[in-house]
Amino acid sequence: MSSTKRTGRYEATGTDGKDYVIIEETTFPDASLSVNSSQIEGIKTYKTDAGDSVNRITQGIYEIADKGVTLSAKGSSELP
Repeated sequence: MSSTKRTGRYEATGTDGKDYVIIEETTFPDASLSVNSSQIEGIKTYKTDAGDSVNRITQGIYEIADKGVTLSAKGSSELP
C-alpha cells in the first residue's frame, strides 16, 4: 500500500507578479516493491496551496501549466 506525505514547501513569485506557495508531496510505493533488489523511489508531485497543479521545470523553476505562469522559488522549508 502506498502512502503520501508532504515533503516540502516553497515560496515562489510568478511571472504574473503574484506570490505563491508550492506544496511538494511524495508518494511512496509499498515497501515490498523493488526493482533489481533496489527500493523504488517516491514519486513527487507539486501543487499550489490553492490546489493548482504545478510542473517542476528544473531546480527552483516551476510552472502552473493551465495558467501559463512560470514560478521562481524564493526559498524552501522541509516539512517534518
